[in-house]
Amino acid sequence: MVSSTLPIPQPPERLPEILDAVRATSPPPRPTVVTHESCALVREFGGVVPAGVIQQLMEQSFDRLDRGAALHEYVPLLAYRIVRQSLQAEHLRSGADAGGVVPIP
Repeated sequence: MVSSTLPIPQPPERLPEILDAVRATSPPPRPTVVTHESCALVREFGGVVPAGVIQQLMEQSFDRLDRGAALHEYVPLLAYRIVRQSLQAEHLRSGADAGGVVPIP
């Protein structure tokens, strides 16, 4: 029986550089992203929906999407769009109940 041993792979000499490059291109941490996207929605819907509610909706949407995401870099954008569509729909619904025409922000 012939026994052959495979060489143990060694990490590349440039491993620290590679890791630094990966860290530099990683998405920002969750609180920064959620806060940034929430601020955009507060600017858009601030007169209609309290800022705290918008922040909570963004956090819930982000958490729900992030759990099953294969590509985490798109989660903030998807969470933003979901919350924005929900706020627009609610804004229209509340305006329709009042019988007036409500412009979409």
